[in-house]
Amino acid sequence: VFRRNDRDVLARGLPTEFEETIPHQDGIHTYLSLKFPIFDATGAQSGICGISTDITERKQFEADLRIAKEEAEAANSAKSRFLANISHEIRTPITAMLGAAEQIQSVGMQEQTRIRRSDMILRNGRHLLALVNDLLDVSRLEAGKLEIRMADCSLLEILTDVTAITQASDLPDDLEFKIFIETDFPETIHTDRTRVTQAISNLVSNAIKFTERGHVHVRVSVSESGDEPRLTISVEDTGPGIREADRRRIFEVFTQGDLPMKPSLTGAGVGLSLSRWIALQLGGSLDLQRSSRTGCVFMLRIATGDSRGVNWIGRDEAALRLGEELPLVGQELPKLCGRVLLAEDVEDTRTLIEGALSSAGATVVTAVDGSEAVDRCFEGDTFDLVLLDIRMPNMDGFQAGHAIREGGYRSAMIALTASTTAAERDRILAAGFDDVWMKPISLDRLILRVSAFLDTACAEVEEQHADFVRKESREVLVELSRQFRKILPDRIHAIEDSVAQGDRAAYRELLHQLVGSAGIHGLMQVSDEAARLMGNLDDSDVPPRTSDLIRLRAISEASIAQENTETPGREGRNTDA
Repeated sequence: VFRRNDRDVLARGLPTEFEETIPHQDGIHTYLSLKFPIFDATGAQSGICGISTDITERKQFEADLRIAKEEAEAANSAKSRFLANISHEIRTPITAMLGAAEQIQSVGMQEQTRIRRSDMILRNGRHLLALVNDLLDVSRLEAGKLEIRMADCSLLEILTDVTAITQASDLPDDLEFKIFIETDFPETIHTDRTRVTQAISNLVSNAIKFTERGHVHVRVSVSESGDEPRLTISVEDTGPGIREADRRRIFEVFTQGDLPMKPSLTGAGVGLSLSRWIALQLGGSLDLQRSSRTGCVFMLRIATGDSRGVNWIGRDEAALRLGEELPLVGQELPKLCGRVLLAEDVEDTRTLIEGALSSAGATVVTAVDGSEAVDRCFEGDTFDLVLLDIRMPNMDGFQAGHAIREGGYRSAMIALTASTTAAERDRILAAGFDDVWMKPISLDRLILRVSAFLDTACAEVEEQHADFVRKESREVLVELSRQFRKILPDRIHAIEDSVAQGDRAAYRELLHQLVGSAGIHGLMQVSDEAARLMGNLDDSDVPPRTSDLIRLRAISEASIAQENTETPGREGRNTDA
């Protein structure tokens, strides 16, 4: 190259500039060389002279500047596309909601049409809420304020949360959603429950957006190698796949692949970016494992924490326990015959459980706290089953259960609790309880569980009485459920007031009451959200965020809107697990 440049200068007979590169021990250097011919006294060319200046640093700066310029232009272009998309994202559901609301107000609308319009408002409202939450998280992430809160939590509860979130979306009839448990896994893992749920839900939501028919499958496995197992979640869909050109940028914020999706579920292009950040913060990764014209598979991996001393759940047991939360479609409830003692401090929850068990034929005696429950057990009454809420005033469930067993009472005794860790479950069982039932629990599921402890072979006269009680109690249950929905906004307002006043104890107690009462009335999403906020409160001293309260109120309002589409104590699910 040098010789060619020299010959060029000699041939032209004029000074010429060149950029020339030379290898050095520290790498390639770039020089700006000015070369010109030398003439003798006769005017003939006698040689060539060159002056070279090392411009390596300048060239690197120019390259960096060019890359920064290209990145800035790409970012501006992405944000422009995002703003155009987010405008559509917000306007589309709001237009649908306003139109549906106007139709609901019209005179003479048929009940089924009104229900469909209510569902439309609810579905679009949930979509907007998820959009706002994602945008707030991206804002916090860019500001360095998106927090990770590590604590022991149940993987089974995380999967149940994902199922509940997914079944609330508008799944097509010919799209199958299933969760497959492929290995045993620890009963508790050490991670951020909220963020893991968010990451998995984002992946599932993404798959649903692009998949019109076929399936979206979630496969769960845990490696048992070493002291710290690894949790692997794969999300597989049968959508159109992702183009090669898009695969390199799908994890960039505000970026979407150029693929057709359902108009009502477009998104803001932030889910995958957030999910990958969450995975990295939790000691793992998120990658696109496979993409073809027949679908995609995303692989999420996170650390589970030290598993030494942690109980493991068998694969079959985990699948069964996850399936316990599914609806009892077409299953006839048993007729009960026996005496039950129920201790529950929340009045509407106590009334509903009493009514449900009475409607099934059982005789129910109630107590408002642990102290009264202990007295009932030793007043000469005999019970086939004792149900004790763990968190009660005066004397809690632990103390009451211990006192009942110490007094020689040998009937079956069950603990009812809104949330529990494996260690707390062991503590409950050590206090003399036969089992622990998690709140919320549907009334139908409760009757099935209670039937395992009671004699169902009732005499004919008792059966006739039970039929009468069932009819009367069911009317009471329906009315109680309606009344609860009416006062639910006041309960949410009380929770917000407790936060505004900085009353942490009142905030926790109100959430505890809402977990049980909303769940028993069939408002499972309200109950689940209250349980999540309780978990956040237990895990950290950080006060509740405004966005959490906004989300709780939005979910509550959406649940109230479904009043005429739900049966008390039942929440239908379209999801298998």
